[in-house]
Amino acid sequence: MALALLFILILYFWGKDILSKIRKIGLSYDNLIPDMRIKCGQLEAEAERRGIPVLFWQGWRSPEESAANIAAGVSFVTDPLNSYHCWGAAIDYVKAGPGGIPMWPDKTDQFWQDLASLYDYVDLEPGARWNNFDGAHGQMKISMSQIRREYGDDYQNFINNGGAV
Repeated sequence: MALALLFILILYFWGKDILSKIRKIGLSYDNLIPDMRIKCGQLEAEAERRGIPVLFWQGWRSPEESAANIAAGVSFVTDPLNSYHCWGAAIDYVKAGPGGIPMWPDKTDQFWQDLASLYDYVDLEPGARWNNFDGAHGQMKISMSQIRREYGDDYQNFINNGGAV
């Protein structure tokens, strides 16, 4: 009983930090271009300073994952390789609820505007301001047509080159 209570207390007070670290293990974080990883750190530090409870949710996504999102109707692109996530140039943050539980509030919730201001702070384009609202999304301010013109479909080469165009 005491061990269970201790576990609950640990999750309540440090759950966000634990879950954030777990979410950054693997390709979703590792395949972000270096500038995006830097921006994640800057965003999280500023969120902490402002008292905005953010949680890293996803970064890089494979073309297959993007295709599945398109098929499920939860993506605004029609070509998986037009998703900035496939190029390591987009991130999704969500609201960290009690104990670090990820939350997706209604699009009218002030959290999304607060997150958009954090994306502005690190010079990313916030999806919360698009006609097709995507509050969790922030992406590099670079033209996808420019990326595709230089790299074609070779997203891995773009990532390996650190996002150079």
